[in-house]
Amino acid sequence: MNDQQFENQMKKLKKQYDQIPQKTSSDQIMSQIKKGNQPRRATFFSRWQVAALMFLAAGIGAILLSGGFFSDQSNQIAISDEEINEEATLYNNGDDKANLLTEEEAAEEALTEEGEVTTYEEPADGESETAAPRSSFERIDIGETREEPVLREGQEDIIVVKEFTDTELGFSSVVDEQFEVEINPDAEKGIQIAANYGNGRIEPAFLSITPVDVGSVDEILEEWDQEMSNNGFALEDNESDWVNSRNDQLNVMEERFYIGDYESKRYALLSNDDNYYTIEIYTFGEYTEGLQVRAGQVIEHFEWTP
Repeated sequence: MNDQQFENQMKKLKKQYDQIPQKTSSDQIMSQIKKGNQPRRATFFSRWQVAALMFLAAGIGAILLSGGFFSDQSNQIAISDEEINEEATLYNNGDDKANLLTEEEAAEEALTEEGEVTTYEEPADGESETAAPRSSFERIDIGETREEPVLREGQEDIIVVKEFTDTELGFSSVVDEQFEVEINPDAEKGIQIAANYGNGRIEPAFLSITPVDVGSVDEILEEWDQEMSNNGFALEDNESDWVNSRNDQLNVMEERFYIGDYESKRYALLSNDDNYYTIEIYTFGEYTEGLQVRAGQVIEHFEWTP
């Protein structure tokens, strides 16, 4: 204890001594002394803490009530809502633009090469609309299949054939079920048959039937002779009755057979109800024998339909 502390302690003791009554008990004296010696720092510190906390709470409340905090939060919420609305607007506008582009692209695709829009209108009164050519599927009816015996190199063989009817030319017959019966692209009113043995179509078509306009039979024969001679074929006079001998109901008017290098071609001119038709049978290479057998099937089962 330093001098200052000692002096203060002595002053406190003196003050306590002065407060002691002249007559009192020793218990009262000791109680008074203990009361005077109780520290006052704790009381002071508790009150200071309460005051500080109240001051701090008041300051925070003032800041909050001033609107700074809540204003900022409200602004942030409002900004967020505005951003969401803007994004939704952009998204919808994007969809509208995409739809607009789609419509524009569709309009551009509808333009013809000349830059005109293709439209389909009903024909005006008094105008006739040209009918589109019928497809092979619409014109040629394919019927049932069946087994058909044929002679090949002197031996009997079985070929599965299918029935077919040309509803426009008005005839029916049979052909190998794998062969393809279709409209002749070189003569739209005619039909042709292409061979197919299961490994793909064989070109060219080996048989065709075509309607023709006949001025005179001699003109037809001269036209055949000229065409075959230009293509290197020679006329065979001994083979001029092959079609008629297989089906005398065809009304064969004329027949010609021409030989080339590893190929042959046969023409026959038919008549039916004042209409005329040519049959052309073309055989070639390693397929010659098989094609001739199947051409014979078509001729033998050929019938005019009512």
